[in-house]
Amino acid sequence: MIAKKTTTAPEGVSVDIAIRADIHYLPVFREIVKSVGKASGLVTDDIDDMQLAVDEIATTLIEIAATGSEVTCSIEDNGAALCVTMTAECAAAPLPRTNSFRWHVVRTLADDLDWHQDAHMENHGRRNGKCPSTTVQVVKRKALPVGE
Repeated sequence: MIAKKTTTAPEGVSVDIAIRADIHYLPVFREIVKSVGKASGLVTDDIDDMQLAVDEIATTLIEIAATGSEVTCSIEDNGAALCVTMTAECAAAPLPRTNSFRWHVVRTLADDLDWHQDAHMENHGRRNGKCPSTTVQVVKRKALPVGE
């Protein structure tokens, strides 16, 4: 596991972490999101939402990742929102259908959801020696202070 604080910007903190794609490491993703969310000033309900969304995304990426590969997670507070970008560095399978219950849950919990799979993912494996990656990004906007 590799973790580092990558920036200290006026808006907030940015943290990157890379963890072996193993379901046993799910609590690490949840705790990192919780810690950064608290430091970023998210309200408790929004932190809980992001933890659940990240849990669903991490589970999905771990399920599709090649054995022995990593899932990376980048968490950034840009002042207005908390943005979490997770990547299966070596995806051995495509993401589940976007109309699945899992994606419905993530869409409900996050303000924005986006994903990208390498173009050659339809072959479900390496192409020219390169392993395809899959990235999912969720954003939770911060609540405006009362009166704004």
